[in-house]
Amino acid sequence: SELWGNSSRNKFCKEIIQDYMSVIEKIVVEGIENGEMIKADPELVTSEIFSLISSTLVHKKVYNNPIDITKLSKEYENTIINKFKA
Repeated sequence: SELWGNSSRNKFCKEIIQDYMSVIEKIVVEGIENGEMIKADPELVTSEIFSLISSTLVHKKVYNNPIDITKLSKEYENTIINKFKA
């Protein structure tokens, strides 16, 4: 919610999120350049990754469950990635 306002706190939060996304985007671009990822729009992939991270943290906070990264990645694969296949 801190992204939507114009107060100094909102601006600070926007800058921090932009910093995080910049780090993710550098990793995505490197992965694409090295052939480790499919060729795609790095900004879009960065937003997708950041969204998954954010959603995971909201889920953890709401349900107060520990996060098992291996299980989580398999769930994402089953519920998101595989569902887009024809």
